[in-house]
Amino acid sequence: MKFPIDEQLSGQVLAFAIELYEAGILTDEGLPNFPKTGRERFFYLIKIIHREGIGNILADGVYHAARQIGKEAEQRLNTIFETQDKIANRIEQIKNQIAVL
Repeated sequence: MKFPIDEQLSGQVLAFAIELYEAGILTDEGLPNFPKTGRERFFYLIKIIHREGIGNILADGVYHAARQIGKEAEQRLNTIFETQDKIANRIEQIKNQIAVL
């Protein structure tokens, strides 16, 4: 059986789940049997694809998942977005500086 999956979105969702787990926002209750290694965590995507447990919430993407999980998750997501914006702005500044050379 084949399942359509967005590679970029699935990576973001899994990274977000790991971030929340490591910060203690999601616990073993929310992520039962969550693997400890990156290799094993990759297979947790199957729960997202099948919308099992927390996978049902994560399958809708990081924005909707953060809203459903709650305030701490939303705050963490805002911090991630702010950091990404800062990095993108810095990259643009560096590109402009290189173009002048």
